[in-house]
Amino acid sequence: MWAAWVAAIAGVAAAFIAAWQIFESRKEAKRQAAFAHIREVEERLQKVWHISPTEARQEILDFYCHKRADLSERAGYYMAYLTALDLLVFACDTGSIDGNIATTWLRGTLQRDDPTLEFIGGLQKACDDPHSFEYLGRHLRHARQLALNTERQK
Repeated sequence: MWAAWVAAIAGVAAAFIAAWQIFESRKEAKRQAAFAHIREVEERLQKVWHISPTEARQEILDFYCHKRADLSERAGYYMAYLTALDLLVFACDTGSIDGNIATTWLRGTLQRDDPTLEFIGGLQKACDDPHSFEYLGRHLRHARQLALNTERQK
């Protein structure tokens, strides 16, 4: 009788340890994924440091409004940077990565940015896709609202 109880307790303990190991493995995988996404954004950011965001935004809007036939390399780099940011925010929102790491990094990097938010709205209209940069746009609207609330409290 005691042997059965001991075996049952050992089985429960083994199941608990296995579940804990799976939980910790998933947690570590999400942590690593967060850093991989952040590295991707940082790599793309390096390519846009030297360009004028205003000019790149205008080139992109002109392209989608059929006012130009192609995108310059710098406009392509800017689109790639925004895409990486959008994917990072998407991964946070879906729980695919460690949201604490990513949102902490985002708060330090991507605060209120009205020109980019206006660009996203213009791009959505130009390409008739309200989901273009949807997650990044949502993040920027939230950042703007926080900034406005903070200004009102002063």
